[in-house]
Amino acid sequence: MENPNNTILVIGYMAKHTLGRRIVERRRHVRVFGVERDLNARVEVINSFSAHADRDELIQYVEACGKQLKGIFIVHGDEDQSLALATHLKAKGFEGVVVPMPKQFIEID
Repeated sequence: MENPNNTILVIGYMAKHTLGRRIVERRRHVRVFGVERDLNARVEVINSFSAHADRDELIQYVEACGKQLKGIFIVHGDEDQSLALATHLKAKGFEGVVVPMPKQFIEID
């Protein structure tokens, strides 16, 4: 990343507050494993290769599983989008929908 002759190719979405996002934002300096590095490499982003399901696909999956689900934990994605998905699933009648917060412990029976 420090060599200006290199290219970093990002082929998917990078969540907020991650190293990947800081690289995509082309910050001058990024911390990697506790070491601050200069970001001199060229950064190219291609968002069309993400393998993650989108909101509608996730809702279809949950609906296909049916109401027998004991809990739904939304643990991946930006917080605002995770909370919106949880609200939507609750409105559809699903119970036990949780968006865990950092360092939150949840006991599962």
